[in-house]
Amino acid sequence: MFRSFLFAIILFFLLTLFSCESYQRNHYLSNFNHFIDKVENKGISYNEKDWQDADNEFKNLSELEYDKYKNNLTEEQNSKINDLKGKYYALRIKQGMKEFGKDLKNGLEQISSTINHLVKDSTIK
Repeated sequence: MFRSFLFAIILFFLLTLFSCESYQRNHYLSNFNHFIDKVENKGISYNEKDWQDADNEFKNLSELEYDKYKNNLTEEQNSKINDLKGKYYALRIKQGMKEFGKDLKNGLEQISSTINHLVKDSTIK
């Protein structure tokens, strides 16, 4: 009788432990997914500080939090995490291209202005 009771307690403890771990792992995946959705939807209006904050949160989710769960993730969960990481990298590259485009446009306007002022300058002939 005591053995059955002890077995039931141990079984209950193990089931609770595994279900908590599963819940935490699923919670991590949900948080990571939510973060990527937020960046995808609001990233277009991010300023430099917003991107720094997003980069810090991404590092936390993709490295620090990931390290806690990586040994217990299924192949499907790992695939999902890799997809989320790839999506974030793509969002950052797109943002970098937009910034480069703005810088290029400004640079071209400055060159054009410089040339116009040189052409108008009567002392250069």
